[in-house]
Order: sequence, then structure tokens, then C-alpha cells
Amino acid sequence: MVRVYLSRERGHPESLLKRLREWGHIRGATLFEGVRGFGDGDDSFNSVVVEFFDDPDTVEDVLAFLDTAGHGGHVVYWTARLRTT
Repeated sequence: MVRVYLSRERGHPESLLKRLREWGHIRGATLFEGVRGFGDGDDSFNSVVVEFFDDPDTVEDVLAFLDTAGHGGHVVYWTARLRTT
């Protein structure tokens, strides 16, 4: 499970979501709109979170891509288990 925290003004969340869909071939992703947020030294801003999941190898590939893409956000990730009903 991966969360990418972005500023709406500077983070280009829609293009990140599009890249994840086209390049990453990930199982699923969601874009959450925050009311307000703040970060390292920034004044408050309109915050956005892009969250996605897949198997560990795919997540590692996407994380490597995000490192080179310069999306301008903060990334938090952890191992998750998928259960479908």
C-alpha cells in the first residue's frame, strides 16, 4: 500500500494518477482530496493523497519510477494484505 501526499497547486495529482494507470499497471488507485493541509515549512495548502496497491515487486518498481519522476510529494508505504469477498 502506498500513499503519495501532494499539494494540489504543485503536485499535479491527476497526471500522477494517469501515469500510475498507464505505466504502472497497478491493481487500483484512489485520489483523495483534502480540505487543507500543511507540510515542511509550507503555509497551509489544498492537499491531495494518491493511494495505490499491488504486489510488492510492482510497488517497488513504481516507487523507483516515482523517485525519478520528481512528483514533488511525500511517499509513505507499508505491506498490506488483499482480501476479496
